Amino acid sequence: RHYEDNQFEQALALFRVLEPDMDSFDSPQQAKYAYYRGMTDYRLAGLAAQGTTVTDPRKGFRDNARHWLAVAMAISQQTPGGLTDDQKQRATESLAELNKDFYPGAEASNELPGASKSAGDAGAP
Repeated sequence: RHYEDNQFEQALALFRVLEPDMDSFDSPQQAKYAYYRGMTDYRLAGLAAQGTTVTDPRKGFRDNARHWLAVAMAISQQTPGGLTDDQKQRATESLAELNKDFYPGAEASNELPGASKSAGDAGAP
């Protein structure tokens, strides 16, 4: 409820308390947890003041957002029903933006930069 009320700090505190029990959730609940955790960090990254290159709180929020949204999408692909179509779209768009932090200049795609396109290319120099 805190997330829907834009009370992201309170939502994050609650998610951190629940995180150790995440394995007791069924797969759809795990996908929802990971989605809301990731989107909470994503929203907080947008609200955080920019720090120095050594201590930038936005980077930590963005790193966590990327992790949790990727977890949510992976669970959702394995076990459909946890996320709505709108949530999947929002997570996909947010991940594309967050991936630019890790792959600057690379176009958003589902493949990692440098990944081979076919199995026949595996192991080629």
